[in-house]
Amino acid sequence: MPAAPANRQEAPDAPTAGLLLRAEAFAADLAAIGLLWAAALLAGSLMRGEGPSFEGWPWAAAFLVFLSFFATVPALMLFGKTVGMALLGLAALSGKTGRRLSAGEAGWRWVGTLATAATLGTALLWTARSADAPTPADRLSGRTVVREEVET
Repeated sequence: MPAAPANRQEAPDAPTAGLLLRAEAFAADLAAIGLLWAAALLAGSLMRGEGPSFEGWPWAAAFLVFLSFFATVPALMLFGKTVGMALLGLAALSGKTGRRLSAGEAGWRWVGTLATAATLGTALLWTARSADAPTPADRLSGRTVVREEVET
């Protein structure tokens, strides 16, 4: 596995997002991705005229991972936030390219989030000790998630 990018972020001017806010953003992203996934399965079932078979579930799971990648990485690259982050007013800390993440940073952020979800959150035990401690996604991407400042 290639090394994670070096931490290139500037000094934070916004407060770091806490684990509860991040969990809520993850839940919103998961709900959006799950809805798209269920709609695709339903459409496929209607087109075939029968429900999903047991043999098709590994493909459905692979499609879910594929869908999560394409719902997360392009959004981070284009806007610096996912749908769930936008709903809660969170964004990636500004770096040399502003709020937008490079393809590598966005990909590493997705891998870190996937690893945290795969371990059912046990990867966050080291993060829970301090509000400013980076999550696995923060460490891998080199960017942390902060609350956006509202412009007046």
